[in-house]
Amino acid sequence: MTAGSTAGSTAGSTVGSTPLRLDVLRQPGRRWFALFQDQNLLTLRLQNDGQRNWTGSQLWGRVQALEPALKSAFIQLEDASAMLGLMKLPKKQKLLVGQRLMLRCLTEPRAGKGPKVAQAQDQGTRDMSDLGDWLIQNYAPRLLAANSLADQQRYAQRWPQLATQELSNTDPLEELIEAARHDRVELGQGAWLLFEPGETLTAVDLNTGGLDFEAANARLIPVLAQQMRSRNLGGLIVVDAMELESKAERATFDRALKAALKTDPLILSIAPISAQGLVVIERRREGLSLDEALGLRRYQRASDETRLLDALADAEHRLSIQDPTLRLPADLLAVAQDHPALDELSRRLGLAVKLAAL
Repeated sequence: MTAGSTAGSTAGSTVGSTPLRLDVLRQPGRRWFALFQDQNLLTLRLQNDGQRNWTGSQLWGRVQALEPALKSAFIQLEDASAMLGLMKLPKKQKLLVGQRLMLRCLTEPRAGKGPKVAQAQDQGTRDMSDLGDWLIQNYAPRLLAANSLADQQRYAQRWPQLATQELSNTDPLEELIEAARHDRVELGQGAWLLFEPGETLTAVDLNTGGLDFEAANARLIPVLAQQMRSRNLGGLIVVDAMELESKAERATFDRALKAALKTDPLILSIAPISAQGLVVIERRREGLSLDEALGLRRYQRASDETRLLDALADAEHRLSIQDPTLRLPADLLAVAQDHPALDELSRRLGLAVKLAAL
């Protein structure tokens, strides 16, 4: 199968010719980052407080082992994580065990594996552990909108070229987040998209319901493209779309899909739809997927940390001076005691939040 056209971006530049906008939605214990070009969402990312962004950061490490058969080296990273990074062996440089190197992180640690790294071009460490700084550095947005004054001030001080403003209406962003957190997206008339992320690939089931071919293209394909960005899916994405016997219909579907994904900066290739209705999309991994950032794993319960932060985010809209009590399941009460996000919620609401069993 022949790969389709690709779209890409370079560090420190806008995607295309239109300036970008970075929206930052602060919730107790975490921040959501949504990068837009006009009204088109490019990526939605989540960073919990205390969670590190590895991609783009520079740090020191020592060569622990050389693996010529893999054309790689294992690097002991010199930071608090004590992780092992994996680096491709350079073609024009001989590495020695114990050699100290300045490294640049290419990926996030996932599934018990350390990040992929490469040698940095300069020797100065660059702290991109804050996801907002990394997005600004990588994409150079011109406008920053945040619902937290502290976030506006933080980024305005480090990136004075940004035009900062208050995120006046967070409802659309909250609706975008809520939709991305559900496996199934309902589109009316029996049509829906079902996302099943796995360790190695993501399967997407596209059900047309009562829609005809033209209506399915118009309604489902744009939502598929947006949800891939909202969920920050990476690697192989296999879409079970629709069986199309006609070559003309398959060509029409391919054109519509490529048009919807044209502005996605992370698309690497799009294979034509097969006669059986399968499409294989390759999308570059950039940071953690939404499920990974939330601590979710397929067929496993969400982590207690994620469940607590979800409860605090919901409580921010409900609690008041008249009713300042946050009621939680018994297993979360112990997690909530002395949790910094609970203190943050109290500060944001201007009242002392009380805890009680649900």
